[in-house]
Amino acid sequence: MEYDFDEIVKQYSGILYNHIRKMIGNDEDSKDILQEVFINVYRKIDGFREESSLKTWLFRIASNKTIDFLRREKRFKADELPENLKESSNPLKHTEKSLKKELINRALLKLKEEEREIVIMKELDGFTFREIAEIKGIPENTVKTKLYSSLKKLRKIILEIQGG
Repeated sequence: MEYDFDEIVKQYSGILYNHIRKMIGNDEDSKDILQEVFINVYRKIDGFREESSLKTWLFRIASNKTIDFLRREKRFKADELPENLKESSNPLKHTEKSLKKELINRALLKLKEEEREIVIMKELDGFTFREIAEIKGIPENTVKTKLYSSLKKLRKIILEIQGG
């Protein structure tokens, strides 16, 4: 099957960018990674054998590029948060919803890269266990186990952040 690269970019750049952005925490690096993803897609689209869906294949590339970036840059230490996730000096500006979102973002950043990614893919991006398994190249039951473990860790981190 022949694919229209421009159409792929048009259709998938938004959801891929959002996924990368949730993992990275800043716009500039996320844009750079998205560009790397599409360069990779452009080079390899003719070799796509449709063993998985196009969406799964694209997310696998985005996932690999993002994890490579995080490992290379060692971006997220537990005490180091991106600017957009740091607490505001004026908490009255925040609504309850944005405070909850900030708390969850802070907690997510304290998870290991793979744990964070699986939680984001399932809980925020809405992927099925099967899709995550295909993207990550691991068994579906492993995804379920990792998600359960990661969510348990996330709850504990949230309680610690809240001072409980």
